[in-house]
Amino acid sequence: MKLSLTLLGLAMACLAGVKADDSTSILTADERIMLAVASTNQTGGPSPYDWPDAAPATPEVATNTSDTTVDVVSSRSEGESSKRSYKSAYNLGNIITKRHDYVTLTDGTDPRYQNAALQAPSYLTYKVISNTTSYATAKKACLAYCSSVSKCVAANMYNEIGNPLLDHTFSEKSNRKCALYGDVPTLSQMTNKGGQQLYGPNSPANCIENSAVFYLGAAAAPTTPSGYTFTFGPLDAATSASLAVGYMGYDFITQYDPNQCAKLCDARKADPVGGKCKFFNIWRGVVSGKPTTYTCSYFYQATDASTATNTGDAVNKVTVTFSRGYTRNST
Repeated sequence: MKLSLTLLGLAMACLAGVKADDSTSILTADERIMLAVASTNQTGGPSPYDWPDAAPATPEVATNTSDTTVDVVSSRSEGESSKRSYKSAYNLGNIITKRHDYVTLTDGTDPRYQNAALQAPSYLTYKVISNTTSYATAKKACLAYCSSVSKCVAANMYNEIGNPLLDHTFSEKSNRKCALYGDVPTLSQMTNKGGQQLYGPNSPANCIENSAVFYLGAAAAPTTPSGYTFTFGPLDAATSASLAVGYMGYDFITQYDPNQCAKLCDARKADPVGGKCKFFNIWRGVVSGKPTTYTCSYFYQATDASTATNTGDAVNKVTVTFSRGYTRNST
């Protein structure tokens, strides 16, 4: 259900830590984007009803927010943009590592995390693997699956107890899942504890056990889209959404994918003053230390790293990571 702009404005005012009746001012485009990042949620994972071995999810425009639905009035943040950034050992790019390069985030025995599956951005797909083998053999199978799937950089292996599809329907007759992600998660994103009565209203709720997470230790830079020139990055600051550099708008997308941004830039309606999209900036938004969404912003002027000055929103704990710029070769 969509909120009216008035209600959304009130909600975002609360999110920013201000009262709705405080004196307000029109936010800059940079501030609106950061507030939208703080209020979106693109995390996910396999549901109890999903069938395994589905084709991996492809990048697309996120349906919950965009520059056409988030344009509100709220109090301007008084703090400086946060200089902090979420760091990880990989580079959100093409996978160049091998299976032995995976790092264990948690091994399924830590009581703080073993009973919850991941809810993280860039969920790709999952498969069922045998639960009659050893942990080491199951881990090897799960990581081999990740290595075989394009864009996979992390895997969550766990047992889901109390799911009739796993127990009786799927041919594997196993309750061990291996879920794949295109981004490195954090332990704080292990939040799915089940809690659904899948066998009926009087049955015990399903639950998660032995949840382990592995991720790739390194990756190469993303492939530059055809028809574009790589201009800068990765930085911890986004290109300023200023009319001085020809800002045209933005989209949230479901995966970190410069090729998807390039397609959206090519298809974007020409600005009546500046013409076609000539440059885009892709970056990952991190909220309170958790990777949350991916942004493509568009410009009708070519620019460079000197205009990448938006580091985030300290009040709402939003930071910018993996910011890259690409210039269109011809228009």
